[in-house]
Amino acid sequence: MNPTPDTLCRPGRAPRRAAGQGRSHRRAPSGFTLVETLAVLALLAALALAAVAFAPDAVERRRLAAVADQALSALHAARVEAQAQGRTVRVSALGDGGGSCLVVHTGPREACVCPPVGSPQCELPARLVAAVASAPSAGIALRANAASAVYDPVLGTVTPTLTLQLTGSRGTELRHVVNLTGRVRSCVAAGAMPGWPRC
Repeated sequence: MNPTPDTLCRPGRAPRRAAGQGRSHRRAPSGFTLVETLAVLALLAALALAAVAFAPDAVERRRLAAVADQALSALHAARVEAQAQGRTVRVSALGDGGGSCLVVHTGPREACVCPPVGSPQCELPARLVAAVASAPSAGIALRANAASAVYDPVLGTVTPTLTLQLTGSRGTELRHVVNLTGRVRSCVAAGAMPGWPRC
């Protein structure tokens, strides 16, 4: 009987061992080591501190953007009202230290007030078209380079040209610049606002 090739031993060579025989199997350690756990905890703590530091800025940016959107809508409403109704419309920046607001109205500037509490109001014969109010608790100051600007329905002009400033308590400032034809350009004058161009 001839030996099979599996049982033959060639001179100088040891017989083959079945796969896996004679090898020691060590299992890889499972889980995290103490050093890895501490590194992850340190990273999470740093991220939490960064989130806490940037949270007030994010809140202010949201508030500023909301008031700026309302102010932009009010400025557009002034232009549309003047053209559609064929009457002079006034944009007035009002405030008495307890709050600040932007009022779009007909009639004289003195006919409208911005009370510390409540909504802006106008007395007859003036008519309130739109208004944006910023309470002191919001931390947003609303100012303009002119006390009042007039939208002329015949010429389609705004006199004087108007720059509306919205400033947050942390220093971020947004501006709406109204040119002679009533078109509005919005920009960031101070601080950072994602999606807004620089002035």
